[in-house]
Amino acid sequence: MSSGTALRKIMEDLLSHGEYSDMKVTCQGVIFNVHRAIVCTQSHFFASAMNSGFEESDTRTVNLPDDDPDTIGRIFAFMYLQDYDDEPLVELKDATESVKVESESSPAPMDNSESESSEDYSSDIERKRIIAHNNILVYVTADKFGIVPLRYLAGKKFASWANSNWGCDAFYDIVQVVMTSSPPHDNYLRDVVVDVISENIISLVRLGSILPLMDAHGTLGSAVMAKLVGNGRIKASKEEQADTLDRLAAKLSGCSCRHCHKPLNVKMERGEYQYAQFRCASLSVICVVLRLHLSEKKVRKKWERTRTV
Repeated sequence: MSSGTALRKIMEDLLSHGEYSDMKVTCQGVIFNVHRAIVCTQSHFFASAMNSGFEESDTRTVNLPDDDPDTIGRIFAFMYLQDYDDEPLVELKDATESVKVESESSPAPMDNSESESSEDYSSDIERKRIIAHNNILVYVTADKFGIVPLRYLAGKKFASWANSNWGCDAFYDIVQVVMTSSPPHDNYLRDVVVDVISENIISLVRLGSILPLMDAHGTLGSAVMAKLVGNGRIKASKEEQADTLDRLAAKLSGCSCRHCHKPLNVKMERGEYQYAQFRCASLSVICVVLRLHLSEKKVRKKWERTRTV
């Protein structure tokens, strides 16, 4: 057994069995026996609680009545193992399970293969939704507890999920969760959603469910629109592009060096920058003369070819 594997086994045992624990965290009836040296060194939230001088520091117990126990379990899993499992902790049941009342007038039931296929699909969608929701909860809770590496990991897991599952039904529910539960001071999860929607906007519009969602959250719609324009997916008219280039050329031609305060050695004129042409500002007269000279030579050669014919 390698040293890394042995250390991981020790950390797993400490997390699972709570041996030598010197701190308790309670959450909705669930008790986590943890170790201050591991927990408080990775979270200023728990460090402050243990050094506050109040009841928590005296009893060495922190109560988290408003948090989700499964999420807290994932928080501690990361603290001990530097990773967490975002899969559902219990076996999924059919999300659309309902009581069926049969009668003589009831339609004939589907054959077993169709029924099993429908159940498998529903279970898969629910599993994907739970995975994304777990990562969102971990992200938000890691932000609350000040565990930056965990917040980064949860963000990466969520981004990977969103890029792989934007076409499934669970995606729309998850977008709703992100728009309503993301930390107000942190736009990372919202930015992931905006990036994925803008990258796949045509397919999502054809699927039909994204537009009502964008209507419900105006900030989402405006952010997606800004992303599409920024990526060139929505282009300005030729007149708007020309006006933008005019202003860009005026700014570039009028700039001066911040060191010597002389004009920059670049000049752009209308009709040239549209074709990615520019001239030296200091040698503009020579450039014009040279251009006229080259044009004259071209005309002379053409005239000579005409005479020989």
